[in-house]
Amino acid sequence: DMAAGGGAYLDGLSELMGCEGVNEEIGALAQANYETLASNDATAFMTLYRLKGEMSMNEELVLACARL
Repeated sequence: DMAAGGGAYLDGLSELMGCEGVNEEIGALAQANYETLASNDATAFMTLYRLKGEMSMNEELVLACARL
């Protein structure tokens, strides 16, 4: 999903983070940073941690995601 910039897994993650109306933005951010987020040595926890870090630097996502 991250490489493609969207899909059910990213939509589910967005919902769990309490994000509203920014699924496309999250997908674009994940796609643009895919190589860094999901490097070969990254565990699932590391990937999530990195994605949340990238999201927290985006003002729109900070405002739209209640549990970021």
